[in-house]
Amino acid sequence: MHIAICDDNIADRKHLERLLARESDRRKDTTGILYIDSYGNVDALTKSPMIYDLFFIDMTQLPPYGMETAILLREIGVTAPIVLCTSNIRYEDYANPPVDLLYINKPFKPEELSYIVNHVNKSKAKAAPTIEIRDDLNTYYIYEDDFIYAYPDGYRTKIVLKDGRVIMQLGTLQEL
Repeated sequence: MHIAICDDNIADRKHLERLLARESDRRKDTTGILYIDSYGNVDALTKSPMIYDLFFIDMTQLPPYGMETAILLREIGVTAPIVLCTSNIRYEDYANPPVDLLYINKPFKPEELSYIVNHVNKSKAKAAPTIEIRDDLNTYYIYEDDFIYAYPDGYRTKIVLKDGRVIMQLGTLQEL
């Protein structure tokens, strides 16, 4: 499982890294290793967020703050669970937060982290896989049910989706 931590407080970020590393050590023989990437700003996090199965976010010093970061990830298309870590900002008190967010209070308790990782493992096992499609500028993660049809168009493949988007994939139909 790949986990991203985005926290502008380096001490809190390193503490969560250590707790998750210990959790990974406990799980290595059962559910597998936890791979942890740590970020101190949102720009770095949003470069390739689709590789992560779980996000821990607490941005309190400069905008975008934690809730705005979670909303941004959802707008990008991230479907992985997002955990907002409450410290200086109580994210639970926001008006109209996305309904699928999880919350955890600082200081972290190892049993709470274990519960969250177990929850994500169960959700991940049930989730439909996405297909990665690339055009000249973007990478898209599409569910199989979103496809209407695809056909070759020279050295590219034209893909038509249910929502009306047309993507010109780099590569052949066989590569799709």
